[in-house]
Amino acid sequence: MLIDIYERLGLYAFAQTDLDKRIHRNQETIALGRMAFGVLRTFMKRLKREDMVSFQEELPSIMHQYEVSEGEYRQIEYDIEEIERQPIIEVEAYRQKFHGED
Repeated sequence: MLIDIYERLGLYAFAQTDLDKRIHRNQETIALGRMAFGVLRTFMKRLKREDMVSFQEELPSIMHQYEVSEGEYRQIEYDIEEIERQPIIEVEAYRQKFHGED
């Protein structure tokens, strides 16, 4: 999304705010870590597709997380496969509903 905003509107379309403290009530932190891994992979793929970066190797899809139980650490591997959706403005049904385009 950030790349799309930058390409369409430029750097001055961005703003920053101080949220002070944000507690995410919908998912556990470990699940948010997996989502962040997928977002980062998508971001890096977009940069590569736009010829903004190059990689010597394919980006890994395996994420390693650790959990602790009774003082013991255990490594858990997740195969994170993300699907990049098209921008909502390119979805025909959305454009018809909100922009009156046919």
